[in-house]
Amino acid sequence: MAKLVKLSLECRPDMSYQVQLVEIKEEGKNEATLVEGITGSLPAVTHLYEQYKIWREQYRQLGSVFQKLPGTQSENCPEKNREVDVFYRELRFRKEVINDKPVSLESCQKLALEIKTAINEWLDAPTFRKVEEVMRTNLSRVEEIRILVKTGDVSLWKLPWCEWDFFEDYPFAEVVFSPAEFGEFERPVITTPHKNVRILALCGDRTGIDYRKDQEDLKRLSLVGAEPAIIEEPSLQKVRELLWDKQWDILFFAGHSSSNGSLKTGDLYINSTEKLTPEEFKNSLKNARDKGLKIVLLNSCDGLGLAGQLVSELKIPLVIAMRERVPNIVAQKFLEYFLLEYAYRNKPLYVAVRKARERISEEFQKLFPCVDWLPVVFQNGGIQAPKWKDLHRKVSGKQAVLGGLAGGFLIVLMRLLGMLQPVELGAFDHFMRARPEETKDDRILVVTVSEADIQYQKDLYPDRQDSLSDQALSEVLTKVAEYEPIAVGLDFYRDRNLPPNLIKSINKLPKFVAICKWGHNLENPSIYPPYNLQKNSTVGFANIPLDENGFVRRQLLRMADDDICDTPMSFNIRMAMRYLENTKDNPSIKRESPNEIRIGQTSFRKLEADTGGYQLPNGQADGFQIMLNYRNADFEKISLREILQGRGDAKLRKFKNAIILIGSEIDNEDQHYTPYNKKMAGVILHAHMTSQIISAVLDNRPLLSSWSEWIERFWIIIWGLVGGLIVWKTSSPTQLIIATGSALTSLYGICFIFFLQAVWVPLVPSALALIFTGTALLIYGNPETQKQINNKLGKLLK
Repeated sequence: MAKLVKLSLECRPDMSYQVQLVEIKEEGKNEATLVEGITGSLPAVTHLYEQYKIWREQYRQLGSVFQKLPGTQSENCPEKNREVDVFYRELRFRKEVINDKPVSLESCQKLALEIKTAINEWLDAPTFRKVEEVMRTNLSRVEEIRILVKTGDVSLWKLPWCEWDFFEDYPFAEVVFSPAEFGEFERPVITTPHKNVRILALCGDRTGIDYRKDQEDLKRLSLVGAEPAIIEEPSLQKVRELLWDKQWDILFFAGHSSSNGSLKTGDLYINSTEKLTPEEFKNSLKNARDKGLKIVLLNSCDGLGLAGQLVSELKIPLVIAMRERVPNIVAQKFLEYFLLEYAYRNKPLYVAVRKARERISEEFQKLFPCVDWLPVVFQNGGIQAPKWKDLHRKVSGKQAVLGGLAGGFLIVLMRLLGMLQPVELGAFDHFMRARPEETKDDRILVVTVSEADIQYQKDLYPDRQDSLSDQALSEVLTKVAEYEPIAVGLDFYRDRNLPPNLIKSINKLPKFVAICKWGHNLENPSIYPPYNLQKNSTVGFANIPLDENGFVRRQLLRMADDDICDTPMSFNIRMAMRYLENTKDNPSIKRESPNEIRIGQTSFRKLEADTGGYQLPNGQADGFQIMLNYRNADFEKISLREILQGRGDAKLRKFKNAIILIGSEIDNEDQHYTPYNKKMAGVILHAHMTSQIISAVLDNRPLLSSWSEWIERFWIIIWGLVGGLIVWKTSSPTQLIIATGSALTSLYGICFIFFLQAVWVPLVPSALALIFTGTALLIYGNPETQKQINNKLGKLLK
């Protein structure tokens, strides 16, 4: 967990400081405040300023000292001399030394130790100890800690706060200066949603400076999503044009610079003849800031005045500058190490500065005492320092949109080709099973014939020929007729004359419906209905449409007449209409159009070949089909034996004025797969189909439907765009996973809510569009992948 510590130091008339620990809070979304309003004070530091001034004068002479060290030149080794010359040229400051006073390395190092002791004695004042104790109590050694010091006394900027013993105990803490008032809440820097971090690198007056190392480090940032524009020795007009006409995230300056004595401003030497101050191009800088400039990195000498003016007057969010003159090689190494931590390892900016400071200190401590004092961070008090990942997106907004459209269109095409139908039907089945349980339909009773019933009939009727013998059926119908059902349906084929006793039993019923089969070919022939049905009887075809995997998700209402199965209406709609004709409203059935049947006020729309997730082959959508909205409940059942043995009277009595269906539940006989991951007997399927029609007409139970083809395509493409948006907007794997997971969860929830309202909304294609688009953009966003793609495209174009 990262922490923010806000300290305010206000100078009193006696040159001492009123100190306030404004707050300690957690960084991030929650920003929980742990401590606030702790006060203290610090004594004046006039003597410390004097010591620092002396150290600074000695430090500035070190560049010339090294050039005069004995033994560095050899008369017998010109090649060695050239190497030495190059090395010491790199040690030259990025602002030339004017004064060449005698100084020793040892005296400079000794004075640096005295300053370190003095600054710790100052910060160990009894009136400040309470503030430090509170800080230590609420901070952890393993946390990233930003200590934001707001002060109006610019002299405090000069002091090397990094020597405070506190920082020895907290290795991920760094001090940051704020010349502006603290904001009540820090807001994140508004990041421009473009693909690459846009860096304007100005290399100024090259006198005594070799920029090649800086330029190489900046160019390598293209590997982590940067787009550096390197301009050498630009003119004033060129600088203004670049800041006005283009959008930048980072402004980098390498070269010579200086601050004035009051640390109110400074100069940047942009070429050998021209220099400028922030005041001279403040409008250009403000324009760049408003268009997204977030960080200014002054890798040049003596930048305190420049940094202060950029942050306090021009409101630049973040500025990194050097307190004093910086040797060329040190500036190069600082940039290298800072970019390693910030851009490549994605450390917080202030942590990256600290790690870079520590590395140059260790590397150059024998040449330049306290070189780690040089880098300093200034920050606008109302913003949060962005990480590198916050400065750019792996893909641009345009690429995200184009990728989303392409991904969506590809999934739509795959769907049109029927490639997604199996997985879409799998999602349909999942939703069907996931629905809440419904109440049983007490208008339908199913009489079942099982293996045990067959054995019972075998004992009772030795000459039995069918699963359901005519004798047993006759007895059952006679028994059922006593309880006055509205209609009885027989889901057994009887393609012959019925015996007189069975005809007599049928005639006792108010309505009787038998079945026939509409055949397709010689392998699947038609089956006749009973030949000698009476006037109170009718016939319906028992065909059940099967999907390619053998599952039942559709039902037939009508088909063209067949010479053998001479009826246009299905068994289930015959049974439903027999029931509806006995209701108060007595709704009639009308064929409104080839694609619509109306029963009372309820419209039944014909299923098209491309309804929902279906892409049905030719012939599979023939006839008037609708989706089967299974009733998520079992139907009441009674066995054949119970009726024959006289044990079913109580159950039959409950279903007076109801529908009774008689059918087989024998294993491997008229059994079909369903969305419920189990086989279901044909008679039970007819019960679901009959119940669906009755419930739709009388109870307004919704029929399954889907959006139009064009709306579904638009919906899928929208989710492709969502996938592109997620990749565009997220800046870390964790954010990507959370955002993708949230989007998929939302998609699932939306589709399931629609399904509960009997609307089949595309889930799988939409999810695939999102995932495919996101994955494709992530792969494309990888710089190495892009490089390979560009190389291949280049070869093709040749």
